[in-house]
Amino acid sequence: MTEKAIHVKGLRKSYGGKVAVDGLDLDVAYGECFALLGPNGAGKTTTVEILEGHRTKDAGTVEIGPRKDEIGIVLQEVADAADLTVLEMVSHFASYYPNPRPPAEVIGFVDLQPKARIRTLSGGQRRRLDVAIGIVGRPRLLFLDEPTTGFDPQARRHFWALIKALEDTTIVLTTHYLEEAEALASRVAVIAQGRIVAEGDPKTLGGRATAKATVRWDGGETQTDDPAALVASLGEVKGLTVTRPSLEDVYLQLIGEGK
Repeated sequence: MTEKAIHVKGLRKSYGGKVAVDGLDLDVAYGECFALLGPNGAGKTTTVEILEGHRTKDAGTVEIGPRKDEIGIVLQEVADAADLTVLEMVSHFASYYPNPRPPAEVIGFVDLQPKARIRTLSGGQRRRLDVAIGIVGRPRLLFLDEPTTGFDPQARRHFWALIKALEDTTIVLTTHYLEEAEALASRVAVIAQGRIVAEGDPKTLGGRATAKATVRWDGGETQTDDPAALVASLGEVKGLTVTRPSLEDVYLQLIGEGK
């Protein structure tokens, strides 16, 4: 068994001569929430599907520490079972595992009513049900694929709180919401053209922490390494703001779409 939850070296995958994943290296430690970011067509989905065991690789090494019955997956789309109750659905999936969590306990964790029919659930409630299905088997490793697509801001933040409560679970998150990656992930990787182009803490990715700050005021703008000294030298000016590059700014630069 690998000492990492996930160890990937030189991963390659092509479709009809078109390279989707091009020699990708990746390690995910036990207990961390790791976000994989990238535009459509960058190789992100292919990489995750290989990690989940849903797609074969052409070359490279892929080692997954947890056993298959210790892996949970929350897919972007799930099969419809509108006539079942929440309890029936979670109990059904619990039966696949040797030592599942009690379905009622899991349903309480995601704040759903056991007797509610799935057809009556809102979109946010359906996603919470998906999480219940994903964690009922006590996974050591949980894959979350675009978990809050279509959520309103309040529902998205409620979902984040739910994910943060999954202590001791290794999580691999794919998302198009950069604020979601920043809120949940201890580490992120940006993939472009089948390769990881940057990896690290979202607060420091791409040199964010040491990048020049932009100081703006009515009638002026400049960049500086020492915004405090500059602001002090300006005295009283109107419309003063100080900003550093956001995760979105850095992400767009990394994938070649920045200014």
